Amino acid sequence: MRMPFRDRPPSNDELTRLRLILSSFRDGSGMQTVGGQTMPGWRDAERAVAAAFSGLAPEGKGVFDVLIPSGDSPLPYGLSIKTSRITSEIYVLSELHNSAKKAHDRLNALGLDWNEQAKEAGDALIHQVIEWHEEERRLVDVARSSYLHLVHDSTWTQWRILWFPLTLLEPNNLLWERAGQRITGYTPDGYRLWEWYGQSGGQLKWYPKILDATWDSGYFLLEPAPPSTLASKAQTLYADLWPVDEQER
Repeated sequence: MRMPFRDRPPSNDELTRLRLILSSFRDGSGMQTVGGQTMPGWRDAERAVAAAFSGLAPEGKGVFDVLIPSGDSPLPYGLSIKTSRITSEIYVLSELHNSAKKAHDRLNALGLDWNEQAKEAGDALIHQVIEWHEEERRLVDVARSSYLHLVHDSTWTQWRILWFPLTLLEPNNLLWERAGQRITGYTPDGYRLWEWYGQSGGQLKWYPKILDATWDSGYFLLEPAPPSTLASKAQTLYADLWPVDEQER
């Protein structure tokens, strides 16, 4: 069985289902509020992908945010879901993790001072993420797992989905330098591909090029949804149980 985001891009119907599920968070249930209306946030995006492709969103701190059962393998394949704002037509921003402690623990274990050994430290931090993937092989079909980036505009109504392979993480002769509170990894042609903020948050940021995506949905718009509040939603769902206001009796 050929699976979406494992062996092939999603079909038009599958993409439509995902778009409509994302749109449903505009009803007042979304994590993000823009102009007084809710929009799908990062956790909503994970839940939407899981619902659209019959997967599971564990909602923990695991490497993969969505696990999708496979008909031809005993192991599910995983999707690492990333969301960010659209800032470029060349690359997307991906924050791979923000665990300063885990990053510093790795560098300390290797005896590396990132202030003085930018290249060695940068390569070590990338390989740490790769090792986290490898550690999942007993439970997840890592070889057929991938990254899924859901990017949006400033209004959170226009979205785009990009599918990237896990293998895109390999350092491949990066040139690293320290700049202020971060180290930056450049490709040989001068393109900024990585940043790690060693003294301000511990974020490991990756900027994969859109042209390197396995698949690109192109831009699409979320559908509007009738706004509701938690109270009005509960009243609709449980109309027979909802207490009637004394003035309405």
